[in-house]
Amino acid sequence: MSGSLGISANEDTVESVLSRNYRYTVPDYQRQYSWGEEQWRALWEDLQALGDGDTHFLGRSSVAHC
Repeated sequence: MSGSLGISANEDTVESVLSRNYRYTVPDYQRQYSWGEEQWRALWEDLQALGDGDTHFLGRSSVAHC
């Protein structure tokens, strides 16, 4: 998917996104939606519980390459 603003979207794995040599930041307008330790822990436990071939839907996740 591509738009006139130079924005594109694609499906990727969490492992692939996090293993890139990128610096990730949370924009100021997103910070009110930030997660606390409890939410990160729940996500991490969900990911660890996945079996081979299982997937986990994260919903809309925006990642910007800075």
